[in-house]
Amino acid sequence: MNGRNILKNKIKVFSKEKYKQIDKEANVFFSKLPKQMSVKEFEEMVGKIGNIFSIKFNDLENEDFNTAYVQYENIGDAKNAIGILNNEEYYG
Repeated sequence: MNGRNILKNKIKVFSKEKYKQIDKEANVFFSKLPKQMSVKEFEEMVGKIGNIFSIKFNDLENEDFNTAYVQYENIGDAKNAIGILNNEEYYG
C-alpha cells in the first residue's frame, strides 16, 4: 500500500518509531507555487535535492497559487532545498 494513490492522495505507510526519528527542523514550507504546477512536477523538483519523507501539497481554491510542506529525511537536504529553490521562478 505504501506509495499507492487513493482518491488523488499518495499513501505513505511507516512505523511509528520511524516517525519519531524524523527531524522536525527538516520540514520546509513552499509558498507561491504556480497553479499550473502539478503534484508530480513538484515531487520531481524537490526530490532531486534530497531524500523526502513526506509531502503535503495544498491546492488552494481561492488563491492564484498553491503551497506545500516537504519533510526531508535530514536537515542538510532541507537547507539545500531552501538555498537552491528560494526565490526561483517557475513558468515565469
